[in-house]
Amino acid sequence: MPAICAALLYLGRRPGAAAAFADRRVGWLRFNWTTIAAAVLWPLCSPLPPGTYPRLTLGLQLWASDSVVRALQVLGVAARRQGNIIELARGTVGIEEATASRSR
Repeated sequence: MPAICAALLYLGRRPGAAAAFADRRVGWLRFNWTTIAAAVLWPLCSPLPPGTYPRLTLGLQLWASDSVVRALQVLGVAARRQGNIIELARGTVGIEEATASRSR
């Protein structure tokens, strides 16, 4: 926190900065590309709440399987989706979660 305050005070002494706080003692914050990028990327540094990752991956798996079935049907291949399983005329294909390492 002291580093953030020091950075804000340093930026406050720069000409052409826009006011970020109402109190003059706090300082000024320049609104430029660096400030905007930091403000956008800062929330990405926090951890995801519990249960968010499985919900995101399930949604992406369903989207991927639905997209594949639609593409197959456009190409004239008979395919049907049930959850993450794609049924073809000669077999089934499952959409699974991608992992960074394979278990052998």
